[in-house]
Amino acid sequence: MTTPDEELHAAPTETYDVFLSFTRTSPGAERQCARLQRALARRGLRVFRDVRIDDFRGITKELVAALAGSKVLLAYYTKEYPRRYACQWELTAAFVAAQREGDPRRRVLVVNPEPGEPGHVRPVELADARYAAVPRDDDAVDRIAARVAEQVAAVRGPFGAPPHPVDLARLPEQALSQRTVAGRYPQMWEIHSALHATDHPGVHEPSPARTVVVTSLPGGGKTSVAARYAYLYRDAYPGGVFWIALAPGEPADVVGQFTDQLRTIARDTLLLPTDGVEPDRLRAMVAAELAGRRVLWIVDDVPAALPEDVLGQLVIPARDVRAILTGRAVSPHGDLTEVALPGLDADEAAGLFGATGEEERAAVAGFVARCGGHPLTVRMAANAVRFRAGPLTSDLLDAVPAEADDAVRRELASLVPGARNVLRAAAVLAPLPFPPAVASAAPHDVAQLVERGLLHVVGTSWSVHALVSSGVLPVDDTVPAEVAAALVPRLSGVDPHLGAHARKLGENPAVPTGARQRLLRHVVAVAEANGDPVAALPVLSALLAVSGGASVTDLVTAARIELACGRPEDAERHARQALARAETTGDERARHRARLLLAQALDQSGEHVAADAAYWTDLIAKPPAWLGTETGAEDRVRTQLALASAIALRGGIKDALAIVAPAVTELRAAPPGPMRDELAPSATLELARLRQLTGDARGARQLADEVRQRFRDEGRHAHATCLEAESVWAEAFLTLDLTELDGRPADWQRSEEALRDLAAEYRGRWGPDSVIALAARVRADRALIALGKPHEALRALAETEALVRDRLGAHRLLFRLRFGIAQAHGQLKEFTRQRDVLAALLPEQAVALGRFHPETLETQLDLGIAYAMTGDGRRATTLVNEAARALRSGLGLNVDLSVKATTAQGIVRLPYPVLQVMSVVDQFFGGRKKTE
Repeated sequence: MTTPDEELHAAPTETYDVFLSFTRTSPGAERQCARLQRALARRGLRVFRDVRIDDFRGITKELVAALAGSKVLLAYYTKEYPRRYACQWELTAAFVAAQREGDPRRRVLVVNPEPGEPGHVRPVELADARYAAVPRDDDAVDRIAARVAEQVAAVRGPFGAPPHPVDLARLPEQALSQRTVAGRYPQMWEIHSALHATDHPGVHEPSPARTVVVTSLPGGGKTSVAARYAYLYRDAYPGGVFWIALAPGEPADVVGQFTDQLRTIARDTLLLPTDGVEPDRLRAMVAAELAGRRVLWIVDDVPAALPEDVLGQLVIPARDVRAILTGRAVSPHGDLTEVALPGLDADEAAGLFGATGEEERAAVAGFVARCGGHPLTVRMAANAVRFRAGPLTSDLLDAVPAEADDAVRRELASLVPGARNVLRAAAVLAPLPFPPAVASAAPHDVAQLVERGLLHVVGTSWSVHALVSSGVLPVDDTVPAEVAAALVPRLSGVDPHLGAHARKLGENPAVPTGARQRLLRHVVAVAEANGDPVAALPVLSALLAVSGGASVTDLVTAARIELACGRPEDAERHARQALARAETTGDERARHRARLLLAQALDQSGEHVAADAAYWTDLIAKPPAWLGTETGAEDRVRTQLALASAIALRGGIKDALAIVAPAVTELRAAPPGPMRDELAPSATLELARLRQLTGDARGARQLADEVRQRFRDEGRHAHATCLEAESVWAEAFLTLDLTELDGRPADWQRSEEALRDLAAEYRGRWGPDSVIALAARVRADRALIALGKPHEALRALAETEALVRDRLGAHRLLFRLRFGIAQAHGQLKEFTRQRDVLAALLPEQAVALGRFHPETLETQLDLGIAYAMTGDGRRATTLVNEAARALRSGLGLNVDLSVKATTAQGIVRLPYPVLQVMSVVDQFFGGRKKTE
């Protein structure tokens, strides 16, 4: 059928200045357009006006040639105009051709003869133009003709001579596979206007989300319309068009699918380094790359009723990104514009049937009324009568099923066996594009499917509509087994849809156990390698549920991923199961790994005594001999780092330092491989953290800088390890800068001003979202406490807290902010509020940082004083004494926190009445300058 894009590329047979577009169905339109034509002719303009227009004729070759040879299109835009198929074809063809030059309003002009606002005029660019009003008299008609003449003089060449060739390389494969959409021009105008309403606020109320949801019943054409819009209006998006296709699933599955495909786009199209980039950071990285570029973002087949927070993750948060989501229903959440697709009308359906005469078009109109214009049903009916003998009649179409499922079944019944086998393979896969190799078929079988619209070729993959592949062909148990056998060897590919197919087959009980396990293990391994352990959790459940029992390796993998997701109870359970299995098989290495994970899980739950008994005590006393062998080197280093973390968690900072320092030396000397490339950066960062805690800020800064520079040199700025290195470096860097400030009480004001200057400098140098800029801001806010300005400090800290949450998420800076808020309440003698803030903060720090981390222990000291100030001396003494012992043991006597602990022990021994008048307490809660 004729499409409003490629046809205009042909050389026109005749040239015109103006193509006058109108519909006879509007009263008085033909007479007014004749007046316009005469006025334009008097100015020497050659005008095409089809005086033989028949509303029951399609788009003729004469019409196509005339538009291709015209310089401008003048639309007489009545209220009936957007309802006529030919008018919308003409307008769309002219608009997309003019758009290549920039502003389409230079070549597409509108006369609006309707009174009132131009709400019926689409697209939004034309409604926003200075359109000509009702031509009531000859003078008004002459003024319109004069304006049109000016526009004609300002352009060069006709529509059919595009200024540059079409660049299809920047379009997604899906936009190139849907090339036979019937009509739908009004809906595409509606989509376009909604996406660009923000650019024309004087005409349409802007949508903050810049997002449109295209909805319809199954088979209603959502994907086809989105793809056709992307193709036709590509020049409105010079930054590119991006496509993500989803399959049904739970919210976590949907986010996982989105992330996998987003990673592929970031890596292969945007050329960004995505290795080790966590999902949240990946989305932010893509948004930063697309900033300032007008982009179209399409997410196809969004499941209904997704939570608002999940729906929001499917759109890239960049100002110039315009998004189309397709789905069966709009989520009740969010500020989204819906474009609901109706059925095809009689004119649109006639194009699919190739109906030419009035009788044939009437027969098609009758069938459209019966089936509600369902696009898939109409296409199936058109296929069924394509090779008919004689004219298309109502009797012929009455025998064609009008229900979508019946129409599909009839169509499938006429297929050759090879073509049916392709659809059976699609039925056991996820409803996403799939590699042809998993469904072997002869070329003529594939050609039959493509010709009938049952199969779309999407790049190097195939795609089948869900209505075609689900439940319409019998699928026995041999099909999923055969498809799985063909898919397993291809799991190492980069196809972003392979994971969804692997999971679908891995959960199919008809697939042999071994193949199911390999498929599901692949999905888990990819998610873990991508830094997305949360996405691996549901797949792990499916893997562990496969009949025959999970292997020790699977159980160990489950415990490791669950620890990364902060689920210690599940990790403990699976580590114990792995340990029991390893005990029975005598696998010493598996036994060691299971015990190590068990101890880590117990530590994460705060059960340190149980963790010691589970492994730490035995490991310190007698580590496994095989760890000292060449093949055990990687396990040995991982074990050392885990043990050092456990010791630091118990307050043994110096002892942990003694373990990590030699491990870093060994890793730096290791040959290329996992030990040097993966473990060395993590171990170096752990060493930097420990040195910072012991007061060696300069050494910590140098180590963290070594890691961050390595990742930056490799272009991996958003890698999780690089981001963590930035955080450690920022803290050490800032601490060193602060040592240059004067700590004398008389100069505290100057110091606070210097901190503000420092924060501004870092914001300019590294950006407002950088860890170091935000860390400097936190320091400056807390300096207000040292100046005795608690009210100002509370306001500043609250504002900074919102920024940190928004830009860094659950970051350690939040702990320091809340600790500062508590200190400000202490200065205001709001000890109850201070106590409540610290009581809520302490357990969070204990889990995230460790029970004996110095920052956790400082919170405990202040909480003890707050209890003392609210009359609970017994609890105060217990907390302060416990923290003091841990600080002296872990850090030594000559550090600030140990001195503070000694002061706190003296304070809590005082009687409650004395505490009420103690000025030293004010200083204890930040009212004095500490040595940095």
